[in-house]
Amino acid sequence: MNEKYTKIHFLLNFIKCLPRIGFRFLNLLFRNKKVVCKVFKVGDSYCFEGALNQLIWEVENAVFITLSDSSKIFFNSGEILFQVNSAQTEFQLSAFGAVHKLKHHAQIKVANFKKNEFEKVMVRAKNVILECDTVIDFPNYKLQHNTPQSISFLKFSKPKSNKEIKMNFPLINYLDQYSITLFNTQSIEEVRLLKQQIDKNL
Repeated sequence: MNEKYTKIHFLLNFIKCLPRIGFRFLNLLFRNKKVVCKVFKVGDSYCFEGALNQLIWEVENAVFITLSDSSKIFFNSGEILFQVNSAQTEFQLSAFGAVHKLKHHAQIKVANFKKNEFEKVMVRAKNVILECDTVIDFPNYKLQHNTPQSISFLKFSKPKSNKEIKMNFPLINYLDQYSITLFNTQSIEEVRLLKQQIDKNL
């Protein structure tokens, strides 16, 4: 249907341009000018599906010029934009002279990338569990209770002894058990009691 429409539209354009075509034909015939095609090429020979590209041509002494799959009629050198379609990778230019007719071809390579089909990706496990039961070395910190509402941690230097305290416990459970309690303390005495409780569990 599209090809039929293009042919009908081309015929209408040809009839519309017939006076100009006749004048150019007689002029080139009396002057004995031969049609010459110097350049016919695509802007990008390798492109992607749906991208814009262009046809470029340089023709002299043509009565009129046509391009494949185009309903337009051209008379001089020029260029035209088109959208890349993998169904059309070859283009033809026809330059009609007073005596001779020239045909030139140009080709493109089209890369077509499809979207990933995520629904086809197989999930190996729905739930992923992170195991945090490991040995953690903590730096030495001094707990200072400035006000009932604020707590600050002041770092002090390690003792000269090489002995370090190591705690082996599930990190997630530890944080859940003590972090909320620590930040809800209202006095230094509550902090000390919490520290004693932590020391018992080390």
